[in-house]
Amino acid sequence: MAYNRTYYFNFISDAGISWRLEMYDQIATGTYQDKVGTLGPKASEMKYGSEGSKMFAPLKPSTFSFEFMVTDQAAANYIKQLKISRQERDVYVAIYRESVSGSNSPIYPPYFAGQVLMDLSDDPDIPLPYPITIKAVDGIASLKYYDYLPATTTQLASHIYDIGETYIPDPTNAGGQYDPWQHCIEIISNCLSFSGEFTTAMGNPSSNLIFTNVRWFNGEHPNTTIDPLRSTRIKPNMFYTEENEGEDLKYKAQNCYDVLQSLCKAWGMRMYYFAGIYYFTQLNEWRNVDTGTQAIPVNMKRHSYQMDGSTHGSGNAITRWWGKYQMPLTNQVLTGEYKNHKLAGGKYAMLPAFKRVQIDFMNVDNVNSFTSFPLLPTGGTTAPTTAGVYWEFSSLGTYTFDGINNQAFFNRIYLAITNNGITPGNLTLGWAMVVRPAGTGTNTLNTSPQANGWTHYNLLDINNSPPNQWINNTVQLNTGSMPNTPQIAIGIGNTTVDITTNTYANWPYFPASVFTAGDWEIGYYIRSDTTAAALYWSEHGRFVPTGVSNPYTSPWQNNVNYQNVATTQGINASEFAPIINGAVGAASTTTNVEQSGDDTAYEEVKDIIMGDTGSNLSQGCIQIYTGTIWKPSDFSGVWGIDTLAGGNSFSQQLAEDIINAQAKSLDRFTVSTTIDASESVYWNDGTANRPQWACPFTKFMTQPNAYQGMVQKSFIMHTGSYDFLTDTWKWVLYEQNYFNVGTTVIVTTDLGVNSGLSGGAGNPTPVDDNYGSIAPPPNPESGNQVAQRLLQQQQIQPVATIRAGQYLSPIVGIPSLTITSLSVKKLPAAIFKIGDKLVLQTASNDTRAIASEDTNPQYNTNRIEFVVSANQLIDAETISVTSKTIYQNISVGDTITFNVENLYSQYQNKTEGSIAGFEVDADGLTKGGVEITGWLDSDTMTGATATNVPTAESVKAYVDASAGTTPTALSVFSMLTCTTTTITAAANGIANAVVMKFDNEGITEGPTGSIVSYGNGGIEGVENSQFCWQITADEIARYFEFQWNVTSNTNTVNNRILSGIRIENGIIDRGTITWSEITPTTSYIYDRGTGSIRKGSTAGSILISMPGGTSDRYYRMIFWREATSNNGVKSESVLNGTQMTIKQLK
Repeated sequence: MAYNRTYYFNFISDAGISWRLEMYDQIATGTYQDKVGTLGPKASEMKYGSEGSKMFAPLKPSTFSFEFMVTDQAAANYIKQLKISRQERDVYVAIYRESVSGSNSPIYPPYFAGQVLMDLSDDPDIPLPYPITIKAVDGIASLKYYDYLPATTTQLASHIYDIGETYIPDPTNAGGQYDPWQHCIEIISNCLSFSGEFTTAMGNPSSNLIFTNVRWFNGEHPNTTIDPLRSTRIKPNMFYTEENEGEDLKYKAQNCYDVLQSLCKAWGMRMYYFAGIYYFTQLNEWRNVDTGTQAIPVNMKRHSYQMDGSTHGSGNAITRWWGKYQMPLTNQVLTGEYKNHKLAGGKYAMLPAFKRVQIDFMNVDNVNSFTSFPLLPTGGTTAPTTAGVYWEFSSLGTYTFDGINNQAFFNRIYLAITNNGITPGNLTLGWAMVVRPAGTGTNTLNTSPQANGWTHYNLLDINNSPPNQWINNTVQLNTGSMPNTPQIAIGIGNTTVDITTNTYANWPYFPASVFTAGDWEIGYYIRSDTTAAALYWSEHGRFVPTGVSNPYTSPWQNNVNYQNVATTQGINASEFAPIINGAVGAASTTTNVEQSGDDTAYEEVKDIIMGDTGSNLSQGCIQIYTGTIWKPSDFSGVWGIDTLAGGNSFSQQLAEDIINAQAKSLDRFTVSTTIDASESVYWNDGTANRPQWACPFTKFMTQPNAYQGMVQKSFIMHTGSYDFLTDTWKWVLYEQNYFNVGTTVIVTTDLGVNSGLSGGAGNPTPVDDNYGSIAPPPNPESGNQVAQRLLQQQQIQPVATIRAGQYLSPIVGIPSLTITSLSVKKLPAAIFKIGDKLVLQTASNDTRAIASEDTNPQYNTNRIEFVVSANQLIDAETISVTSKTIYQNISVGDTITFNVENLYSQYQNKTEGSIAGFEVDADGLTKGGVEITGWLDSDTMTGATATNVPTAESVKAYVDASAGTTPTALSVFSMLTCTTTTITAAANGIANAVVMKFDNEGITEGPTGSIVSYGNGGIEGVENSQFCWQITADEIARYFEFQWNVTSNTNTVNNRILSGIRIENGIIDRGTITWSEITPTTSYIYDRGTGSIRKGSTAGSILISMPGGTSDRYYRMIFWREATSNNGVKSESVLNGTQMTIKQLK
């Protein structure tokens, strides 16, 4: 149905800004069309909330409310219709920043547009006119009620669907297939299609848009001018969970709100709606300073899209005509661009500095890329009829290598062997692992690897020398034995065998020097030879029965065959999977980024849905568009900000963004700004005349003050509300910064269904690019926890790099070096302290192991531990260490990390290191030659020594007893006053009471937070909490006295008016607060004035008991008109006669 404009409202703000408010209704008839409406005294307000209180809170939904004055019966009937015959999304409201004449239509996009909520305020039982509050939402919050589904699917309350009703590709439904991948813009567009946006069909002068400001690029992206969200894609099936099993398999869908929240959380961006645009902006993009002019602003690079996801354009700024990117924040009277003024009464709080940021990436790999092992010629069912060489092969798929990092895989092949003969024996299996550039060669049956274009094969068997070597010439497979020729002993009947056990076939290793950057296909090849009509068989498939002389070796003659096992997961399943961070496959990866220092706060970001896996089979795999093809992002990740040469994984990039935004304590500033009504809001910088109007993307810059020791700081919106009539923003602002601190990165993995550990420390650890480990690592199912811990140690990123090498001298015997210092590249921060343990990772091996072929793990290592012997200075190029003899070269480029076990010991157990200048050992803290080893809990100081510290409670009790005095009350008191008068409703009775506007703590004393006044903003996230105050709970019982005085006034001469006040107590429950009367606190003021004498007052007091251990208490005062001789009269408080005093008595 078409939408009709029912009411429109024109008004001008205090600063002279023209606004136009319109309502649109798809049910209303012509009776309610283009009617001129009247706004109530509160006019209209736009609010931005937040999904959480953290700096990186992902979603900022907005609401809009206004007072609709019911001035006649037609308006009353329309409001009644809204309540009883309208559904949500039947009625919309939009507010425009322009002057519109009569029933003409606006021409610019609205500053807010949204669907009206039908929970309208109650009609008061009073004569016309009266106000009704109407509230609208931008549609972001309503996405919670819409599942992530194709538009053709009917939404169900159960949220459970058949596969064909979801975005999951359905192999049984060829006509309804969806792409298994969706780029991030497509996902955003799909979600916003359910937002109920205000469209041109409803009355919007222009179409809404999507703006993105995202600057993380992967090394595979073609350039840094593309939009990473458009050139990065993931699997939509991650937004569904399986329900039931078998033929009754269903899928439970996530709602669109959660999908967008997950996407924003993964990219470190926030989403909000403003002036017809849905913004997706990475938080750290606000580090950009506007370097352009008002005519051509330059601040954030952006890409824009139509709501269907199609490209709209790009630019270098997000600035709008009415919406400034960067503005000064000051209350000084200045000229030029200083149009917005900070109001008095702002409050500062602190956001903690993060010591560590942890990113939990779910479903990283946990995949099995194994396809099949080649079967005997003809599938083993019929013997070949002619002699010759028979080839069979199978492909394991395509894998991406970055040409920088070596990559190891876990390879396990289980075969189900059947011996239906009468004799046990030995079955020979001759096979090779082969590799070729992806997209090359052919797949001709019964053809050699060379002829099919396979370029490399691997000598994987431990009996070969070297045991793990790639040969770049597959023609050698045409003659001689295959690289892997295990002989499997089998009995009569069925046998399941792992043909790779205890061989290097378990651990194929792909060095970067051989497999350059690009896509490579990996596969298996087998070769069988037969002569004399297939009776004599050699190589693969040869079967030699036990105790039989001159046997027929054909597997068919002996009724022997094999198949691939049916198991695909867990034990007894064949598997081919990459080793990621020391684990074979993974259910999740945890990335910890930590900075130095003594801060303790940390941030954990859970359930990140996407990351670098290197495998298209991974649930959370990211695919990158290279400009020509889509490919999975590399395991190690090559992400960076505004660069294609970054070195971070996707998870690490998010962690780095968060810790660099909050590496130091930040200000949280609650403040109001307004436009001076005496000035024009416009300012001309010489290039263009533009309004200096703040909006949700504005970055505020405080003014430096050298005299007060204040430096310039930047602030961005956390939450905010805008009063369109008074031109006033009420903000909660968070300080914005990018500290670019040095960090240490630790990556660990949790194991999944196909998972295990990849063996001992450094396995497989190459001697050079052609060799594998000295000894085969254990099977991952062995659960080698020691190996896991050591492998995780090796994932630490370096904190220092060797600048100048130290080399062994060629002498008789085993050469060695005595090391007392390490020459490193300049260290801009003081990282290493005396006693710190560091690990040097060398490119060369311990010569003791090489010389003696010793497999002792103590020697077979590239890791050397040193102890720091002197505090490292800022910009140092040398680290002093305790003298140590080593047996290998230290080369330029070798890396230094912290010892992880020692780091964890310091972090969790704190048995060494330092805290705030105190040296730490196993039993105490030492500073200035004094060691503190424990607490003293004695009211008489019995047991006091030079090494223990008495508790504060003990000291207090001892001092009180010594002085012979009785404890007195703490000095806790506060006086609340009002900065604006409070006016009652023009209706009688306590049901129409308003809250007394106590918004100023004129005098206050006591510990911070003892008494808190919340003012007009109320308690964040709690409805109905304006102008209340809080008394914070304590462990001990306390008593308070409330004393108040209220003076009222009336502006009507010769009237009688009775006003009431009382104190109420509030209880918070699920985001709202319920108020109840405190008795006896009700009192009345009777005014019967003439002329200028129109005032009355009341005073009272009450004692409040606060038992120990209870929760915080909330209070407010309400004010109402009880009765009057003139219905037009309202009672109004007097500022200099109204106050509330709160005192702690005990």
